[in-house]
Amino acid sequence: MGLQYDPDRSALEEARSLAARLPASDERRDDADDERVLVWLHRSRREQMEQVRLSDTAPPALIWEEMLRKEPYWRGTLEEAREKVGDQLRKLLESNIGLRSRLRAAAGRRELATEGLLNAYEGAGRIELYPAVIAAAAEVLGLSPRHLQSVVFIHLSAWALAHEARDLDGERGYGFAPPPRTGPLDRESPAHVTLAQAFTDRLIRLLKDPHLQAAFEKLSKRQPEPHAQWEPMRKLSLGKLRMLLLTARASASALGLPGAGDSQ
Repeated sequence: MGLQYDPDRSALEEARSLAARLPASDERRDDADDERVLVWLHRSRREQMEQVRLSDTAPPALIWEEMLRKEPYWRGTLEEAREKVGDQLRKLLESNIGLRSRLRAAAGRRELATEGLLNAYEGAGRIELYPAVIAAAAEVLGLSPRHLQSVVFIHLSAWALAHEARDLDGERGYGFAPPPRTGPLDRESPAHVTLAQAFTDRLIRLLKDPHLQAAFEKLSKRQPEPHAQWEPMRKLSLGKLRMLLLTARASASALGLPGAGDSQ
């Protein structure tokens, strides 16, 4: 993913640590230790695969765009739209030229949104990435697909943490629930998008990787306005950002934001 992190090595170290805590008889102890290490390793990798999915299907944004091109007054569901334009979108994803052209137009309109186009957050910590779309977007922006995918993953990870985490007061989340995507106009709260971008910038700066930072900054310039408002927040302290998170949660019910009622 472009980060200095080896998940297999980390999972193996964790597996060995956990296996060492389990009792074992002296007989065939070495074989039992090896078996326990493998069990924990496979469990760790399985959990990672369950939480992060690389999808070869079309993202919601492209589904709605294609559907509205075909039927401008469409009023059906996302799944119904997927059924109607599935063949066209499969051909689009297989045509690198066609996909690049579509994304270049989106970049010109500043519509390369992270959520719904490059990735999707399904709730419960599940993250879905669209590698074909990310790779085509990277070509349009002149970036490495590896670095762009890392930026997209970090952004969505920050979003998932803000939604799933419990605060010290026991309250869950900050109103960052994914939108229902029942129609083409469903969007994330602009305030929450900006906060997620601010934390994405902070995390990338902690990694001290200039390639990731460059990819993040270049992408944000081609995204909707809420994605580009992280820079004024760069000098804010972590305490101030936390206060903004609390404000976002407190305002969720009043503003009717998605997921405002799921904090218990």
